[in-house]
Amino acid sequence: MNKYLCILLLSVSVLACKKQDKFDKSAMLSNIGESVILPALASFEQEASSLEQRLNSFVNDPSLSNLEAARDQWLLTSEAWSLAKNYMFSVAKDRYLHLALGKNPISISPIEDIITGTNTIDANSVKGQSSYTKGVFAIEYLVYGENLSTTDLISW
Repeated sequence: MNKYLCILLLSVSVLACKKQDKFDKSAMLSNIGESVILPALASFEQEASSLEQRLNSFVNDPSLSNLEAARDQWLLTSEAWSLAKNYMFSVAKDRYLHLALGKNPISISPIEDIITGTNTIDANSVKGQSSYTKGVFAIEYLVYGENLSTTDLISW
């Protein structure tokens, strides 16, 4: 009886492992792209845009409410980044977007040098900076500070 059971199990295993010709990999990959990857990237883009608006509001009016709004939005943006960063491959990885957007750990000293320096801080000057001085985690440092009170951050 043991012999027949082994033959039956072997037959079932062989039939179960038979190649399924009807599986459509292209449809599966398209579905993953459309329902997982693109929404994650779109969410990060939307949250980053909202963060930019909140940060501009804080820069133009450094108040406690604007700081708290920037912090709240940073949390939403970092959550969106934690999902989107998983899809930084192919062209995105070739262009090093993952490094420009979320390199950790950051370098605090160069960030402080930029802030206290006399050079204008604009898109071109930020673009030329190291990936350790910009992105989601550099913004975290700016809105939460290190060893700074909320009052110090507002007047910084």
